[in-house]
Amino acid sequence: ICAGLSGIEVGSDIASSIRNPAIYTGIYGHKPTYGICPPRGHAVRDRISPDDINVIGPLSRSADDLDAALMVMAGPDEIDSAGYKLALPQPAKKSFKDFRVAVMLSDPTSEVDREVLDSLQSLADFLAKKKAKITAPITRPSAEESKSPNPPSPAKRSASAVPARITFVWTSRVQASTSKMT
Repeated sequence: ICAGLSGIEVGSDIASSIRNPAIYTGIYGHKPTYGICPPRGHAVRDRISPDDINVIGPLSRSADDLDAALMVMAGPDEIDSAGYKLALPQPAKKSFKDFRVAVMLSDPTSEVDREVLDSLQSLADFLAKKKAKITAPITRPSAEESKSPNPPSPAKRSASAVPARITFVWTSRVQASTSKMT
């Protein structure tokens, strides 16, 4: 996809095999909810039973392409089609003001280059101008702070799990995409 040899691909994800390439290469990836996309054709030949934690999902050059790919891929396998029909709801969020964005600009265990910080800050400023709800910058606690008898609040702790980037949820039918600075 990055080299322009393909516009859409299919990946499997147990431990970020869709999400990591998207983060590190500037493409888009979507790890759907387990069971939405059947693995037939992506699994070992003649294997019918799916893995218990693996999911199949699209990778593409844009979030719109993820939506199109997911709509083609999603739905029951022919074995399951008599028992259920997949009906994904339309997204409730329609504009920037409907979103809350967590911004983490620093991490004491992993230095972030000034150029990257400036890009992240520019993105946060842009989203704020579009009326997205931007959290105060979050700093991941240091190793010493995390051993403290008074650990950080759960809100700070969950947001601190994000590496130095901004996670921005934008939906068409795809329920979560990551907006990356390239």
